[in-house]
Amino acid sequence: LNCGVYDLFKVMKEDKMTAELMEDYLGKDASKKSVQLADVVSHMNTHFPPTFLMSSTGDFLLTQYPVMEQKLKEYHIPYIAKVYGDEKNQLPHVFHCNMYSEDAAYCNQDECDFFKSFL
Repeated sequence: LNCGVYDLFKVMKEDKMTAELMEDYLGKDASKKSVQLADVVSHMNTHFPPTFLMSSTGDFLLTQYPVMEQKLKEYHIPYIAKVYGDEKNQLPHVFHCNMYSEDAAYCNQDECDFFKSFL
């Protein structure tokens, strides 16, 4: 799970851009039920798959990272959670998609290694 939104209800209340984006996806009159269908934490249980959870220090969605980590702990899901970057190297949202970035290569290798461990 990379730089994601996991508690959609919370983010839609706090972030106008996400609320507008979800309106584009779900329609202006999206019901609570339709939002819940797109909300990750509403669907978690003990059968949730092993998870690599990552974010970055400059990610505008960093507040969602602890929400998901808490749920993974709550359901005893095997996981690795990492926040990339630091105070001097603020990596932005979805930094891992920049194929020219050494930080992205490091993150993507960590993620691949995690999944390979389950093969």
